[in-house]
Amino acid sequence: MVMAKKRKIPPQLLRGSKTRKHLAREYEMSDSTFYRRLRALQLRLPRRLLVPEEYIVIYEHLGPPEITPPNTPQPPPEDAGP
Repeated sequence: MVMAKKRKIPPQLLRGSKTRKHLAREYEMSDSTFYRRLRALQLRLPRRLLVPEEYIVIYEHLGPPEITPPNTPQPPPEDAGP
């Protein structure tokens, strides 16, 4: 039996309650795509703000979202070229 390696969840992601919309933004995906991903994983969540114990399950299934430190310059988008 092969066990998947758990990725460490950064502590700054585990602060306060969050909406599903907020979590979708963390993953940089639309609300509808995020909801479809949750449904595909068969995750049943309450219809209210989620506390860390509830959204940590999402982080465990989808992996923690990438975090960009504030004031970090973003690389320029690649040009399609001629």
